[in-house]
Amino acid sequence: MRYYLLIFYIFYNCLNIKAQTIIQQDFIGCTFYDLQSNGSISNQVVVNPDGTIAVVWINSPDGLASAIPPFPHRGIGYQYFDGTNWFASNCPSTSLDSARTGSVNIVNTKSGYEMIVADSELIGTPYNHIVVAWRITKGTGQWSWSSPWGYSNYDAWPKATSSGDTVYVIFNGSYNNTTIAGQQGPIYFSSSFNGGINFSPKSIINLIDSNYYTGFGPDNYSIDAKDSIVAIGFGSTYTDVGILKSTDYGQTWTKTIVQQHPIPFYVPDSITDVNNDGIADTLFTNGGDIKVLIDNNGMVHTWFSAMRYICDTAIVKFYDTYGLEYWNENMGTNNYVEISTYIDYNGNGILDLPVDTFTTCTQLNPFGYYDAGLTIMPSAGIDSAGKIYLTFSAINENADTINFHAAHRHIYMMTLEPPYIVSSWSYPTNIIPLIVDGGYGEFQEGAFACVGRLVNNGKICILYQLDEPPGNALAPPGSCSQMKNLGNSSELYISTANSLSVGIDSIKQNNFLVSQNYPNPSAGLTRINISTNKTSDILFEIFDMLGQIVFSDAMKKLLPGNHTIQFDTSKLEPGIYTYSIKTEAQKATRLMVIQ
Repeated sequence: MRYYLLIFYIFYNCLNIKAQTIIQQDFIGCTFYDLQSNGSISNQVVVNPDGTIAVVWINSPDGLASAIPPFPHRGIGYQYFDGTNWFASNCPSTSLDSARTGSVNIVNTKSGYEMIVADSELIGTPYNHIVVAWRITKGTGQWSWSSPWGYSNYDAWPKATSSGDTVYVIFNGSYNNTTIAGQQGPIYFSSSFNGGINFSPKSIINLIDSNYYTGFGPDNYSIDAKDSIVAIGFGSTYTDVGILKSTDYGQTWTKTIVQQHPIPFYVPDSITDVNNDGIADTLFTNGGDIKVLIDNNGMVHTWFSAMRYICDTAIVKFYDTYGLEYWNENMGTNNYVEISTYIDYNGNGILDLPVDTFTTCTQLNPFGYYDAGLTIMPSAGIDSAGKIYLTFSAINENADTINFHAAHRHIYMMTLEPPYIVSSWSYPTNIIPLIVDGGYGEFQEGAFACVGRLVNNGKICILYQLDEPPGNALAPPGSCSQMKNLGNSSELYISTANSLSVGIDSIKQNNFLVSQNYPNPSAGLTRINISTNKTSDILFEIFDMLGQIVFSDAMKKLLPGNHTIQFDTSKLEPGIYTYSIKTEAQKATRLMVIQ
């Protein structure tokens, strides 16, 4: 067991699938810095129509966490795939830049420009600023560096995207919690219509200014663009979740509230008193990790994690919830839908978490610390047919916890095809390779997944982080997450996923695969994904706890490939059942919980 080796797999997965699992891992680098985002995932992967790929990450070639500032050599890691090979397969001794840089994004323009947007600190000052690096030809040539919005300010945590030769950047304007324009954390917007050579002055969009919100935290926003359409998602535990949409390249905006916060103008860490009775109330809110995507017809989709939050005058408490929420423009305010939670692998209806037995450090939770919930940090891409590919990080109760006494997270993927019926989301597929697949996933944690926006020829490119100790080195000092991760080098890997594999997971018997039903527990429609490599007669049966058959359905001559069985659980009484999927020669059995 590699106890002391923290493996940060920015697992940029161009996954090669066999039997519906990931089997290939390509090592491309490493880093000591293992916090890629405070909330929403940045655009760290670019997949080009010609098959070339660029990936960036927050890199640190050493683990000087006790220095002032910590990780003084933190910078930009970069790799490029030319269609055949990646640039290198070793640990970079230096970063792309010489400053202390973070929150990195990469975009390419129609003209072929390659651009990196990040934040950079002026060492020895309280100032932070946004830097832009660009070059004429992607993958090669010298970078030109600039700071389009100045140096002596507090700008940080940018998100960047592009459409054609137009580049859009948003960022937080209150590094070190300075109050600016009446907010602690205004969101600035800027655009460039010449491929990032020149940018417009930064401005606060009036629909989210101090007239509406007290401010936003680091990475509590996301941006996407397609043709003339720009979409910005915003939301934190202390604010609404909302969408800003422009159809004229960011000149004018409309606002839609997705999730309304119970307390308007809520001040962070003040009492959560909704009814003014002096007693703190538990608020149902969000995890500040919103992701937006514009589909091929210009409709905006968004995802965010659920969060319960309570704060009284003496103590602040977070109560994490399980769900990942989904919304699109066909749905109204507060009509978002939970599409996934953690996966209940043993079918007992609960999340099985380890018991904390550490005495050398503080175990803040029975899982790694990310200041977030259990199903977090969504990212999404789309293909030419409009099929959406979603990734997120969730607790995996099957991962081994002997060494760390805390549950690991794994990366999961789901898909949704037009016309985007919410109930048609596929079963979540675990994309962390397990031992049976040639990996080591039972003992590793996946986080910070980033999907390349463009899905080319059925290949999904994913960037994610995989390590052994749960949590990260930037967790609160003295916590198990911090102490177990600090000072360990992290490795970067590349993989790819086949779009046909998503939705198949769990039970594998030769080339016959069966998923756990999802959702489970279920009070209505549930789905089971199956895959077979030859034409087969399939028998689907459900048994009660006495072993009696309560439902049976035979499917004759099912063709090779992936298929989904849908069953309305409201037909049966609440309780625990067993279901089996049988072919002529094979059988898979799982538990199903009906509410």
